[in-house]
Amino acid sequence: MRQLIICTLGGSIAYSLYIVLSKQYLIEIWLIPVFFIGLITVAFAFLKFHDIVFEKLILVFIEYKFRPRARTWQKMKGDVVLSVLDKPLERGPKTARIQDQMTEQERKKKLEQITQLVDTHLPIKK
Repeated sequence: MRQLIICTLGGSIAYSLYIVLSKQYLIEIWLIPVFFIGLITVAFAFLKFHDIVFEKLILVFIEYKFRPRARTWQKMKGDVVLSVLDKPLERGPKTARIQDQMTEQERKKKLEQITQLVDTHLPIKK
């Protein structure tokens, strides 16, 4: 259905451009814009690159060009980098309550478990 709608819109734009331009100009003049509109229409309707549709591919490319490529760690900075393709983050009182309920000793124990996991690449023993 998506491809049909895109082809209909693009084809109607290209056809109307052809009708307007072909009455006044030769084929060398009207063929270029009509071909360009048709090519863009086909790209949006049918082109996929690594199972990503053309619209998302363009958005990812724009995001790549405008986002910084090098990130630096700064203590106590909680900036979250959102992407066009990411789902919205779910934050609420639930996570705040869990962090408030943990004691300092539990936090240290959890940190030690994570450190052990990263250092040894083995599952954590309970």
